[in-house]
Amino acid sequence: MAQPQPQTLAYVDGFSKCMELLVTFMENQLLKSFDVEDALPQGIYGAAGSLKSAVEQLQREIQHAAGTKFGPQKPCKPFTGPRLDTVEITIQEQFVNMEIDEQPLDAVSSNPLQDGSVDVEDSEKLASEAELSMIATRPTRISAFGRNPVSIDDLQGLPTKMPFCIINPGNTKKLTWDFFVMFCVLSDAVVLPFQLAFKNQSGPDIFDNFWFLLTTSVFSIDIVLSFNTALDQGDNMTGAADLIKDRPGIARRYVRGWFLIDFVSTIPWGSLEAILGGGGGSQATKLLKVVKFLRIMRLMRMLRLAKLKTIWENIETYLGSVVLVQSVMLVRILFVVIAICHWNACIFWVVGSPQSFVTDLLAEETQKEFFDQPHWTTIIRQGPLNEPTWRYFDRSTTENYIFCFYWTLGVMRTMPAEVTPVNLVERVFVLTFMFFALSAFAISVGSLTQAYFKISERGRNYNDEMFAVRMHLKKLKVSDTAQRRIKNYLCHLFERRRIMAKEMNLLDKLPDSLKQEVNRAKIFQHLQRLPIISDLGKSAIEEICNHSTLFDRLPGEAVCIANQVADAAWVICAGRVQVEDDSGAVVPLERPMDIINMDCLSTADDTYCSFTVLAVTCVETLKVDKQVFIKYAMQDKVRSRQTEAKVREAAPLQVVNMSPESGDPDVCATNAAIMSSS
Repeated sequence: MAQPQPQTLAYVDGFSKCMELLVTFMENQLLKSFDVEDALPQGIYGAAGSLKSAVEQLQREIQHAAGTKFGPQKPCKPFTGPRLDTVEITIQEQFVNMEIDEQPLDAVSSNPLQDGSVDVEDSEKLASEAELSMIATRPTRISAFGRNPVSIDDLQGLPTKMPFCIINPGNTKKLTWDFFVMFCVLSDAVVLPFQLAFKNQSGPDIFDNFWFLLTTSVFSIDIVLSFNTALDQGDNMTGAADLIKDRPGIARRYVRGWFLIDFVSTIPWGSLEAILGGGGGSQATKLLKVVKFLRIMRLMRMLRLAKLKTIWENIETYLGSVVLVQSVMLVRILFVVIAICHWNACIFWVVGSPQSFVTDLLAEETQKEFFDQPHWTTIIRQGPLNEPTWRYFDRSTTENYIFCFYWTLGVMRTMPAEVTPVNLVERVFVLTFMFFALSAFAISVGSLTQAYFKISERGRNYNDEMFAVRMHLKKLKVSDTAQRRIKNYLCHLFERRRIMAKEMNLLDKLPDSLKQEVNRAKIFQHLQRLPIISDLGKSAIEEICNHSTLFDRLPGEAVCIANQVADAAWVICAGRVQVEDDSGAVVPLERPMDIINMDCLSTADDTYCSFTVLAVTCVETLKVDKQVFIKYAMQDKVRSRQTEAKVREAAPLQVVNMSPESGDPDVCATNAAIMSSS
């Protein structure tokens, strides 16, 4: 037989590739047009199979005749519609709709559709071990385990898409900036009163200039960011917060809200004072006095400290410890007392000074009259042991501030003898402050005492009740072993916050739907430690959480027994266990065991416990039922494959590019053969 020409072989080889694409297209279209339960016509299916076999035989003969391949062979682009294996979805639905109490299905390792042996009546056998293994090996959706637990809502949650240059208020960088702005506001509330009181007559120093530039810059940038930050417009019906993301809406809300306070408190009054100070005339002088007084308008920004309530709630949630929260409460109360002393020290110096930023607003006659009055800062005082006389007004700024701070703290308890008011203004101020100081000091002491006792309140109440339990057990003459087991179990419940926990009183008032949601979140914190669950969707995980249960095991009780059928996986939530083999010998472990019988969740076949696991201490375990897990895992897989099938059906048909510009060597060889033959 004559050897075929290379051009002819290239032409026929390209034609066979086109036929292969046609066969793939026919398979998909036939399987898409006929329902599997209506039984695919064997004649049509057989014709497609015969055509495919003929094409494959033709390709083998061509390659054998040519003795080599014409360039690197690239596979034909597959059809993007539903493939042959997608018809398993209809059959698998019969498995996932079974009742939970039915027996697990037998595993099938092959696809019956590929060998033409489809039997609809036996379709339940398609729950194969291979399908379950695919669930365990698909890419994970949960990105954090263990140290950084996630919530169920985070599984499929996507970050909120924001318009261009619009900042999400929940962004970590934005929250960090808010903390920094609040720190500047608090610091300015300390620095500004000191500057107004003790540095009114002296010029600004290096620190004053630096602080002025820093706060003005920070507050100006914060105004710009506020015009570009999405705002919370309240909760919707689903409980999620809605955000205003359009700039006109953000601007309207901000201008009607915090803008006036932010703008007035950001105006550089110190610079205006310097500019107006260069002019002459009585009007400029009066305006200069007003501008000096308006420097105190920067304190209006302290109104923004109302946001500290939300920030404080976030801090409490982040700490997650009653001891730490109450310790921070102690520090916060102490800071409040210090802030009261600081502010009153500044005010007390202003009241006792013959000249201050307040007297600058008075008329000249009133200023002169007030200046001529005696003041506690200008009274001449005799030093001990015949030392020279002195006045507080002549002392250094640091010494005067420390004395005023000391005097304020003394007035909050008693009346210091070092300084007494000497004019009417000073007497009225001291009398008013004494009433305030009495209340503030009493409240502060009460808050400090309450915060201190709250640190150990729960433990102290538990010890009191345990004393009553011990006395009761002793009265009943309960054995020492039973008493010890009772004490250990009650201590276990106390540590797991299942008794004597304040949150239980409020959580019991929730409706059943919210209680179930809280319970799912609690279960999921332990369930996510199973690696096999990492690929399941949110709905499947919620159902598994609903059917999982927490159990307690006393010391010596078995969690599982060797060689028994494993009908569930166990997650150790708290406590210690030990592992024993068939002979009862303790098996040493490199690390504490936290998951038991996890392999049973990966197969529908019966699996057996390899060891006996006993509780060493009181143990809290989470039971994940095998049949429940398999059922909802298969349902999740079916939903995923149905979604993928719909996406493929909606995608346009991909046609092989037969143009020479495609760069495919096979296509170029085929086109060359066609051109030469023509």
